[in-house]
Amino acid sequence: MDYSALKPNMIVNVLGTNYGIYLDVSEEDDGTLKECAGYCDKTTKRICVGRAVDTNLGEYSEYRKYVIRHELVHAFLFESGIGGDTVWDIDGQEHPEHMVEWVAMQFPKLLKAFQEAGVL
Repeated sequence: MDYSALKPNMIVNVLGTNYGIYLDVSEEDDGTLKECAGYCDKTTKRICVGRAVDTNLGEYSEYRKYVIRHELVHAFLFESGIGGDTVWDIDGQEHPEHMVEWVAMQFPKLLKAFQEAGVL
């Protein structure tokens, strides 16, 4: 897919670097999405999230938010110099995928707790 011709659905600043987020990309348009629900490309500063193919998802909008959070965690790690994960091992650098999953899943609760404690 030629993303240069497309405008991202949103742009998010990650530690001073803008990442374009492309939503509802089809597997036919981007073959990488045949293997995953979304991905973060540190070379192009692009996050792609696929269309829902699992019709058993009752709350797709919540799942999509989770996938975006997950990929944003990857972007923050990339921009911090932690380049890959234990599954993909990009450039010989690793960060555990289970840690990315945990942060993406628990972040709303962390944010709420930090707000309640007045520490933001």
